[in-house]
Amino acid sequence: MGIATLMLLITAISGLLQPGVTASELTHVEQVIALEAVDAGRNPRPVKLTGTVVDAGTDQRVFSLHDGRNTTGIALPDDIPMPKLGDAVELDGVTETFRLEGLSFPRVKANTLMITGKGELPPSPAVIRVAEVNSMRNFDQWISIEGYVVRWKYRNTDREIVIVLADASG
Repeated sequence: MGIATLMLLITAISGLLQPGVTASELTHVEQVIALEAVDAGRNPRPVKLTGTVVDAGTDQRVFSLHDGRNTTGIALPDDIPMPKLGDAVELDGVTETFRLEGLSFPRVKANTLMITGKGELPPSPAVIRVAEVNSMRNFDQWISIEGYVVRWKYRNTDREIVIVLADASG
């Protein structure tokens, strides 16, 4: 490879980076969720994300960030105020491994968070079948489910509503 070709390649790669972002930083949620879950925590990668808050937990220091294409969970330290649903945010952090009932998922642990205004809620969510929910393939994603409410209950201790759904397949 000649010097001119190498310079052209370096220029092309550097043009893909956002200002203030190093080559190793992940700047899209898609890059975060593509990581092997265990590796996300074992070898944390720096992350710089922007997006809209589409879920903000009430009891935990976690919210869901949608960057226009994908969603991931963001864990906050105690010293950072929790954003509200619909806030547009910018954050810096590192990847981590989130474990839930024997499964692992890559997520982000924020170091800094700035609310930049009100964001746009994502376009229509992906429509999935009720049977797909249990597969966890869509964990953290912006989805829509159609079905029949079989039963529901409110858990006051967790402040959550549990809904049991069925679709045409049962």
